[in-house]
Amino acid sequence: MLFKAQLADSNHAVLCAADLRASSVRIGPWKFSGEMELSDTSSVTFVDHRVPDGHYLIVPDDAGLGCISDYQRAWFHLFIAEIYRARVDHLRSAWELPEHGAERTELARLRQQSLQLLDDFRMGGDVAPLTRMTATLKLRVSMMSQTTAAALRSRGLAGQAGGLGYIKSQPTADRKILSGFGVLSFAS
Repeated sequence: MLFKAQLADSNHAVLCAADLRASSVRIGPWKFSGEMELSDTSSVTFVDHRVPDGHYLIVPDDAGLGCISDYQRAWFHLFIAEIYRARVDHLRSAWELPEHGAERTELARLRQQSLQLLDDFRMGGDVAPLTRMTATLKLRVSMMSQTTAAALRSRGLAGQAGGLGYIKSQPTADRKILSGFGVLSFAS
């Protein structure tokens, strides 16, 4: 697990990697059950926790920490988009739902552009184009997931949608992405 801490007697933050199996780590109750059980989240508390050498990075300012956080979020956007896209492809094939060639082409283009920006990124560079592109990809896959879930429900197969709706809240909520793109009137 990665977490941020303030360095004692300094303005610097520290980005730490922690082993959650350590005796100094307390994991709170799980928040989800059912379909979301394997993607669960809970609070984590550290009590007299020592971070070993090599498991932390001192970040000199908030801008550096923000860059690292945004870069990590971009990776997660790519990761979750791949997982949900594969699930949608499987469901569409298994239940003979219509395929949309334009949708596949758009996703392939967004994925390729995201990967190119990821390859080209250098520390100290502007991470905003990367995070915008990966957020766009994640949003597009989220919309495709919602459409697929609706198609399954319309056929009386709501149980087969198995969690497709959760992507709209992970890792950056669709509402937040749309708001960031200047789309102010998004229906709930």
